[in-house]
Amino acid sequence: MDVLVLAQFGAPVGFPTIAKLKRPRAMNSDHSSSTVPAIDRIKQEIDQLAEEQEKALQTAIIVGMTPEEAREYGRLRKRITQLVKELLALERVH
Repeated sequence: MDVLVLAQFGAPVGFPTIAKLKRPRAMNSDHSSSTVPAIDRIKQEIDQLAEEQEKALQTAIIVGMTPEEAREYGRLRKRITQLVKELLALERVH
């Protein structure tokens, strides 16, 4: 299983994106055909959200963050956490 490390404020700069990490090996089962697309979809969404978080953090460093922006940033962080849990569960089944 791939090890996934996410910093509190998003994916560390320079780390490979989730979608580029090793795809789980195929298995001869019905789970394989339905699980792999779900894993890929989750990895892509995590990458997109992590990019949004990184941009927001870079902007906050320079100009600060409004309370509304902080709430949005928190929403992104919670969604990434949720997706990582889903991804780990799918990879365990797969």
